[in-house]
Amino acid sequence: MKSTTTKTTSVNTKNYKKITMKDGSIDDLCRRCNSAVENIQHIISRCQTLIQLDYKARPNCVAEILHEKLALKYSLLNESTSYYKCSLSKALENNLACLYWDRSILTNETAPRNHPDITLFEKTI
Repeated sequence: MKSTTTKTTSVNTKNYKKITMKDGSIDDLCRRCNSAVENIQHIISRCQTLIQLDYKARPNCVAEILHEKLALKYSLLNESTSYYKCSLSKALENNLACLYWDRSILTNETAPRNHPDITLFEKTI
């Protein structure tokens, strides 16, 4: 019978160095926000500094491409640009549609999270 070994990989967080590697000289507070223990759970979902910046970067890149495609479809833009050169206007409008980027929506009732990346209103005659 063959024995199998599994190789584990760890993320080199400050908490990993302090607890697993037993390095007592390490301060295990997060190097970005400096307010909580830097472990994988904190990095993935709770670091307030990362929430503001890095967590939104990739989804915003995709949303910017979709925004441009919608703007071209409704003749709000005349020509396409490379995705890495894209600069968005907060509001585009013509007689066919209104296209908004990263703008709150006013509603009759209070709605949590009413700040979508892209909002498109088609105008009907």
